[in-house]
Amino acid sequence: MRIRRLSAAALVPVALMAVAVTSPEPRSGGSLAAVRDGPLSSELPGGLRRSRGPARYVSPEGSDRGPGSATAPWRTIQHGVEEVRPGSILVVRPGRYHETVEIERGGTRRRPVTIRGRPGAILLPRPGIGNRIPLKLGDGAHHIRIENLVIEGATGPATANIYARGGAHHIDIVGCLVRNSQRQGLFSERTTRHIRVVRSVFRDNGGGGGENLDHNLYLEGSHHLLAGSVVTAAPNGYGVQVYPVAADVVIASNTIVGNAADGVIVGGDGDGAASGVRIVNNVIVGNGRHGVSSYWTSRTGAGNLVHDNLVWGNGGSQLTGDGLAFGHNIEERPEFVDPARSDFRLRESSPAADAALAAYTLSKDLRDVRRPQGEGPDVGAYETQP
Repeated sequence: MRIRRLSAAALVPVALMAVAVTSPEPRSGGSLAAVRDGPLSSELPGGLRRSRGPARYVSPEGSDRGPGSATAPWRTIQHGVEEVRPGSILVVRPGRYHETVEIERGGTRRRPVTIRGRPGAILLPRPGIGNRIPLKLGDGAHHIRIENLVIEGATGPATANIYARGGAHHIDIVGCLVRNSQRQGLFSERTTRHIRVVRSVFRDNGGGGGENLDHNLYLEGSHHLLAGSVVTAAPNGYGVQVYPVAADVVIASNTIVGNAADGVIVGGDGDGAASGVRIVNNVIVGNGRHGVSSYWTSRTGAGNLVHDNLVWGNGGSQLTGDGLAFGHNIEERPEFVDPARSDFRLRESSPAADAALAAYTLSKDLRDVRRPQGEGPDVGAYETQP
């Protein structure tokens, strides 16, 4: 099944009844009692510190022979990331940057590097054959914050808009739009750790591979976070795949809608398995197959929790699979504002309103609205405003 765009019809399957599911505890493994009444974000890994060093600038009208100042900016992002030092900020001015940015260095825990896009800053790969990847996070990339960039257009048989490899660690991706890759939106190798994707949008990634082989996010590695984001319209695969080797990955407070296969799949292959995955506070609606599922070839992962999500209108089962503990999930119409126009904000009457676990909620939603606005935070990427 191929779904390019979520339609209103996709959200209204005739045979589906709206049923609230409020099982008091997961079916197997794990406990929710410790987090049910926790404060905001207490179970979410924190982000990098702010960069407080000097700012340098990049502009399509600049020159890499200049000093990178506000009045004499550099021309390429690649030159900028090679020049900035720990604590510095690289400001990417509006424009289209056709280059492969390869980051092989970074900041420190106290002095991270920030790459900050201004509205209209778009990173695309250079034209050509083979795998053309806009952003590569290499073995030496660490303590880097990438914010407010549009990253798009990766091409090739084994490509991604953002490719994290080797020992890349402590990378924050904040407020970015990642779209229109031929294969994956984000791919992280199993040796990566502490990649934190927050308040971003992944959409329309995939379509160039075999059936169900392209995903908006393909996560391997450990201690990753996907939070407060919209993941939608992967035309040939899963919204999020956590497979085959991953540990302690948190997927929280996202809106995962209209992907061709499952909203989220957790799995393992051979001796590897995903363990300690927590899928919490998400709105998972209108995906072509299951809402959340699992896939194991031999060893089954342990400690995987799926709780306090709203799931509805997915083409197969809403929640299914071994190795996953389900609890406190809601199966009911989400009441989006205008799903036909991809407006996945919630109406005040939504069953997702005030229904999220505070301990797995960011302090602001995707639009920078403070949470909560009501008695409690809302499930999903958006906070309903009275």
